[in-house]
Amino acid sequence: MADSKGKTSQHSVLRNILVSPPIYLRFVSIVFAILVFGCVSDQVHDTGSCLYGRALNRNSGNIDCCNFATAVGVIGFLLSILFLLKEFLVAVLDFSQYTKFNRVVAIMETVSSSVWAFMWFVAFVFTAHQLRITDPVFLSGNPVAHCARAVVAFSFFSTLLWIGMAIYNAVTAVRITRSDPSSTGSIMHPSKAGYVPFVDASSDTEDKPPSGNTYVPPKQ
Repeated sequence: MADSKGKTSQHSVLRNILVSPPIYLRFVSIVFAILVFGCVSDQVHDTGSCLYGRALNRNSGNIDCCNFATAVGVIGFLLSILFLLKEFLVAVLDFSQYTKFNRVVAIMETVSSSVWAFMWFVAFVFTAHQLRITDPVFLSGNPVAHCARAVVAFSFFSTLLWIGMAIYNAVTAVRITRSDPSSTGSIMHPSKAGYVPFVDASSDTEDKPPSGNTYVPPKQ
């Protein structure tokens, strides 16, 4: 009997993990972040030089562009790992009764996802602009140019992905707020809250009319 209950709980946990959209989104964001900072650090960013913005009269390129793309990718990777661990804990443990805690977590994820979506957008614009002004001599027939274009593409996809996560967390926070009666500020009707009205006994006896069974003494 205990084994069947344990298997049922394990199946429910596995089902919660498989049907959770944030888990898939976090996995994809981890892959995109690895591709971005991996391509930059391994191919695009060479020792003391960067392919972005490289010209014949500027052989070092724009190193700040490579450093910024790498930093955004690494921090985005760490944030995705952190949020993915949170999603696994939510799927394994039952936090449904902690509505205030869940609402605060959803709001924090909304803010952080929005901020990092903006950072990915800045990285996309920065790398795309620097790639556009790069001298074609360094791009034609250069295998590193494919990595530079991949960084631009996955920065754009990461921007859309983090915007989607921000929207999902915002909708989750609104749903939790609406499902929590204590956060709406509404007053429950007394009949629904087990409210028993107070009856003043003195006023009740004074206003109560005499019943038909009241004894009336005979006249003398």
